[in-house]
Amino acid sequence: MTSHRLRDVWAGNLQREFLAFQNTLRLAGKGAFVAIDTEFSGVLQEDAWKKSSDLHYLAMRESVDVFRPLQLGLAIGSQQGQSLVAWNFNLRFDLQEDLYTDSAVQFLSGAGLDFQRHATEGIDCGLLRALLGGSELFAQSSWLTFAGSYDLGYLLRLLSPSPLPAALENFEALLDARCAARVELRDALPFGSLASLAEEHGVLRRGCAHTAGSDALLTLDLFFRMKAPAGEVDVNDASEFKRKGDCTTNSTPSAPTGPARSSWGKAARLEMYSSAFVPSSLWGVAARSVADARL
Repeated sequence: MTSHRLRDVWAGNLQREFLAFQNTLRLAGKGAFVAIDTEFSGVLQEDAWKKSSDLHYLAMRESVDVFRPLQLGLAIGSQQGQSLVAWNFNLRFDLQEDLYTDSAVQFLSGAGLDFQRHATEGIDCGLLRALLGGSELFAQSSWLTFAGSYDLGYLLRLLSPSPLPAALENFEALLDARCAARVELRDALPFGSLASLAEEHGVLRRGCAHTAGSDALLTLDLFFRMKAPAGEVDVNDASEFKRKGDCTTNSTPSAPTGPARSSWGKAARLEMYSSAFVPSSLWGVAARSVADARL
């Protein structure tokens, strides 16, 4: 996967690539955009997003506590709308020791993940935690996600060995402290997958779909295409995308006439789907006893 714009990182090249990552952050400068994506070993409730925000958070928290991330993708772009480089950090994961769902392993294997290599050459989470915590990543960056509640949950979990907060409001406070400016693309693009939306808007993918680095870079490129098709990104213009934590606008908001913009994506998608729970037949054998005890 490694190329000029998409770097594949394992334990053996972590130090060298993280140095390049830090240098790219400095090159991007103040107001850099960082798109994030993660790949992980399972989900307890696939359709929990259809429920209330509190229940969705609790389901996400349960999954993040049970299942481990396999990949962390971070793509860096400048305030001027230039996509720079994306890194795909491959984490240590062992099918013989770690919890997973059968469906997740099948899905990720189909996307090209090498589980044997993750077991023998994957990055230690503690080492990546130390590198991320000591970096400039959280200084003045704006974070981009596409349906990214799990991605942000896993990011916070990677940064601390402690479980995620029990309450949604405390999780959001922790996010505000770490990633104050956040943009959720799904709010403005409620229908379609990341791949189909990128194709619709003429954005080319680099790397393999459903790998974290490639998906993070595609998210970044799609954001720049949607935000400024022919020019620079105006980070103070919140007319299309919600930037949580950005208080630079001086305009007086009009009276609301419908759902808040942040709820549009969820409200629209609810029209298409009915609630369902992942059948236990799709769970990995190692995960079942833990999941049964929690549900």
